Amino acid sequence: MKSLRIWSSSPKCLWHSIIRLTVPSLMVAVFIFKFVLLDDNLDTVKAVSQGDTHAYQNKLLRGSVFLQQEKESASSTPQERGGRHMVEGTHGRSQKDLYGPAAKADIAFKQRYADADVALRLASLGLDRVDESEAPALGPKIVGWDEKRQALLSRNTAQAGGRSLRHKILLVTGSSSKPCKNAFGDHILLQFTKNKMDYCRLHGIDFFYSMALLNPGMDDCWSKLPVIRKLMLSHPEVEWIWWMDSNAAFTDMTFKLPMERYAQYNLVLHGWDDDIYLKKSWVGLNAGVFLIRNCQWSLDLMDAWARMGKDKQLRERLGPFFSEILVSRPAFEGDDQASLIFILNNQKEIWESKVYFENSFYLHGHWGLLVGNYEKLMQSSHPGYGDDRWPFVTHFVGCEPCGPQSLEGSTCLKQMERAFNFADNQVLHFYGFEHIDLNKFEVGPVGNKST
Repeated sequence: MKSLRIWSSSPKCLWHSIIRLTVPSLMVAVFIFKFVLLDDNLDTVKAVSQGDTHAYQNKLLRGSVFLQQEKESASSTPQERGGRHMVEGTHGRSQKDLYGPAAKADIAFKQRYADADVALRLASLGLDRVDESEAPALGPKIVGWDEKRQALLSRNTAQAGGRSLRHKILLVTGSSSKPCKNAFGDHILLQFTKNKMDYCRLHGIDFFYSMALLNPGMDDCWSKLPVIRKLMLSHPEVEWIWWMDSNAAFTDMTFKLPMERYAQYNLVLHGWDDDIYLKKSWVGLNAGVFLIRNCQWSLDLMDAWARMGKDKQLRERLGPFFSEILVSRPAFEGDDQASLIFILNNQKEIWESKVYFENSFYLHGHWGLLVGNYEKLMQSSHPGYGDDRWPFVTHFVGCEPCGPQSLEGSTCLKQMERAFNFADNQVLHFYGFEHIDLNKFEVGPVGNKST
């Protein structure tokens, strides 16, 4: 109480006490920054330069890998978030930009370490440079394709049939040449093939279904790259190849792609720029549904992309590397999605300007977030939106219809059946019929709920 009376009665004593308490605190803060934090960062740079990647990796895991969680828990103003529109929940969480200027600077600071580590790891994997004697994974290197393609089109104008080739699209999908391991899988694949054919018929899009493994070393998710490349070279009249996984279905049969939006781009994916370039998130894009232009740029990209999946041994070595540097990636062999994200980051100056991340509608929509809303949408909305009001594509990521499961024991197969019926209703309505219940095969006249 005595000290309080002195402070209240003597302003000079008050300021003297404040200064006496504050100055030592500031000196301690400066000491911590200079001799602890700064030295810790300098030690990391020194360790990387001397090849001590183990010490660096520990810091990378503390900094970059868990950076997303730290930033998402931080508060920021709408101005800092930038007001960027996002489709809600495509990755099982709200897609909002939580990065303000300070956070972006912090990420850039940490990313310098990641770049140094990437160079070391690429060298250890033999991917730090291109060996000119190495046989390209997709076949002989193609050069001057834009000029050759234009010459082919000029000499064969009949292929165009009088139509503009500006937006000519070829939808491509495929599956294994082997029968499914369960009795219902082949039926699901047939339904999803019919679904794609229906959409193409309604919108004047050409369709190609592949069951051939063109490169035995590139199976599973990698098998699409040899097919896409071969189709580009065999069909110069096609401007865009639209790849769509066999376990994805159109669920808005009315929605049309806004192709004018992509006039200056060569690759269109469902995703978010910040998730790819800032967060380094494995789920920042989806490589199961995308459009790629028939041009030299695309051939060059696929050469670089395929190089990371050319054989299983390399993919097994890349798997742990991708899981370390990409947020949210589980541990398994190198996949096409992680490889594409890595290429876009590691060679950003080459590819970024021609890549468009589409998130205003569901070019890819995760099935777990959509299938439970179908009945509600049928009551309150209508096709044509393509977004959460009526999703354009429902993608059954993680679902393998040909796997060793039964219809009764598989949530995936049951929901794939519902997605097909939801989309098929939009086709059947042209003829006055519909699936009475999305959970059943049976159809009846529109409005006849007693069938």
